[in-house]
Amino acid sequence: MLLLLNDDLVLLIPIIIGALIMVIGHIWLTDRAFGISTVWGLVVFLVPGASVVFLAYHSRRAIAPMLLGLFGATLGASPIVYNLIYPAKIQDTIVVQQKSVTDQATGEKSVEESVTLTGAKREEYAKLKTSK
Repeated sequence: MLLLLNDDLVLLIPIIIGALIMVIGHIWLTDRAFGISTVWGLVVFLVPGASVVFLAYHSRRAIAPMLLGLFGATLGASPIVYNLIYPAKIQDTIVVQQKSVTDQATGEKSVEESVTLTGAKREEYAKLKTSK
């Protein structure tokens, strides 16, 4: 099960569903605010953070839509938390390639070497750079 959850597309699904649930919660909250007055409805719809103020003044009408939005936010954040708890495994890889190069002017042959290092810590990269 853990290997399946490291797939990016599988982890994208809860984010999208969570965002949709949050949008539904905000539409519901805006509808509740318009039920109080047109001014409250416009303020909740247009002003970021006004939902919290509406919750403070009209908690009985706002609590259910806010909880739905909170559930959507939690669902959307769950893949991020999962990746923090179970980070993707990166395998250390070292690839050394040698290439024969001929100088056009002198006809001299030389060997160029390139190293690709993946998954190492910064200190290991620094060691490699200074060991030339």
